[in-house]
Amino acid sequence: MSDPGGVPKPGCGPQNRESMVGVQFHAEHHFSSSAVDVMAAMVDAGLYANLQFPDLSQTEVLGRTRDGSRTSLRLRLSFIGRLDPLGRRLIGADQLSWVQEIEADTSTGTGRLTFASEDSSRRLSWSGGYHVPP
Repeated sequence: MSDPGGVPKPGCGPQNRESMVGVQFHAEHHFSSSAVDVMAAMVDAGLYANLQFPDLSQTEVLGRTRDGSRTSLRLRLSFIGRLDPLGRRLIGADQLSWVQEIEADTSTGTGRLTFASEDSSRRLSWSGGYHVPP
């Protein structure tokens, strides 16, 4: 059930994470740089140190590891804007903060993105793989 604007009514829809398994999204982006350069930028801590997004705190770099062609970057972000009442009901009194991990393997052109909220329930999370063709 949803209201005329398409927003689900409270109490309707999936009640647990398991019911969301299998939801898939696809996006395609085109870059003028090489696949190796694009993937290197995705895990460049310096890139995120200078990015500013509306309603988000300054990105905090938690760590970066490299093992051969594999690199992993962990970031923390916090929402500092105003949440509407439905959003506040979802997360309660907790501050909406999350850890984002970006993994890139330049030898295969593949990687993984993971987001997980830092609230006590960790209800808000997702992960997905990506491929950057040569």
